[in-house]
Amino acid sequence: MRPTQWVKNTVVFGPLVFAQELSRLEALLRTAVVFGCFCMLAGAIYLLNDIADVEADRRHPIKRHRPIASGDLPIPVARRAAFSMIPFALTAVLIVSAKAALAMLGYLLLNVLYSSALKKLPYLDVVSIALGFELRVLTGAYAARVPPSGYLVAVIFLAAMFLGLGKRMHELGLANGGRETRKVLQLYHLGLLRWLVWIFGLATFLTYLIYTLDPATVQRFRTPHLIWSAIPVAAGMLRFVFLVNSKERPESPTDAMLRDPLFIASIGGWVGVVLFVLYIR
Repeated sequence: MRPTQWVKNTVVFGPLVFAQELSRLEALLRTAVVFGCFCMLAGAIYLLNDIADVEADRRHPIKRHRPIASGDLPIPVARRAAFSMIPFALTAVLIVSAKAALAMLGYLLLNVLYSSALKKLPYLDVVSIALGFELRVLTGAYAARVPPSGYLVAVIFLAAMFLGLGKRMHELGLANGGRETRKVLQLYHLGLLRWLVWIFGLATFLTYLIYTLDPATVQRFRTPHLIWSAIPVAAGMLRFVFLVNSKERPESPTDAMLRDPLFIASIGGWVGVVLFVLYIR
């Protein structure tokens, strides 16, 4: 069920945090329920994907050690678990908010489309992943009953594209080095990927920077000091680019960054500055 990947679902708290509603207990609990249900839904999707790819995984030097491919987790058990968790997660979110449940259902359908077709299409596979993050943000906004910020939606999409394209660039570099990886990489061009990573990285940072400097933002938070949170954002993005270009690490840079002390420090710095400016100060 890939619990290490569930950190991606924390973006559902974004609308709540930037609406300065984090201290409202009801909204926090509603968003926490959505977060838990997203983790459950994502885990079910991972199970179904591993069932669908079991034969290919068994021929892969690394993926053959996954529980389903290795036989440690029987396929019938995994299938029953997945088809039990999906309706449970959707029903629980429906109790919280009908709009949130609809957005989560869209996330499920998007993942079905990704697994069946989009993951075989270059660049569109990354776009679909970025849209998945957008649906997480919308689900969080609907659950907390706060309007989704246009800046937040834009930054999340651009950042997801930046991370996704960086991951593809890293994988393509490994493939060129003789390591086996996904087939869609044969349709990617390394030079174009490098340009796109920098373009989306710069667009992400500039959009966030403009948000912190926007007079409406300054007026809403009654302080211009949110701009200081742009420093750890820049540090984290540069660290990710370093991980992308690291040929000594065969693992995905999006996995490596969750264990990288410098990247974690930049995330912690950003969270600290945002919470201090928006709540403590």
